[in-house]
Amino acid sequence: MHPHRDMEIITYVIEGELKHKDHMGHVGRIGPGDVQVMSAGKGVMHSESNPSKVNATRLLQMWVMPREGGAQPKYADRKYDRSDRLNRLFLIVSSGDVPGTLTIGQDARFYVSALEKTQEVTTTLSTGRLGYLFVITGEVTLNAQALHDGDQARVVNETELKITATRDSELIFIDLPPA
Repeated sequence: MHPHRDMEIITYVIEGELKHKDHMGHVGRIGPGDVQVMSAGKGVMHSESNPSKVNATRLLQMWVMPREGGAQPKYADRKYDRSDRLNRLFLIVSSGDVPGTLTIGQDARFYVSALEKTQEVTTTLSTGRLGYLFVITGEVTLNAQALHDGDQARVVNETELKITATRDSELIFIDLPPA
């Protein structure tokens, strides 16, 4: 177990499984395509581990500062199928203003997508908002800029975004408030 406080932690499992346990009594496992959010708030003790002795776990963990410190800690997870994110930007995390999403204490939105080769998705950012695109696997273009496995793009001063898969691809896109 280790501590965290005043942080919004979003975990997305790419392959394998992740086991979670915390001092509030939450115990769970999430697998590929599943999402976990933990608002550490005024403080949480937790552990994460790969429950398998033979299969690797690959995940992305994104940390966002909360709007306010000292909130009550909370935890949630959700299972998703690949079909939920196939050839579209699928909203998984929000500030609670979008029904059906996991909630964090920040004005941010997290999307995932599994784009098949030649498929395209578009989105907009409100003036002043920031975007962050991470290519988990595959190859895409973001407004004609090529990105490959593991590449990221930080989007500033853009409002119209077009993401096109040049190979089958998995990605995460985050819409963030100004810094």
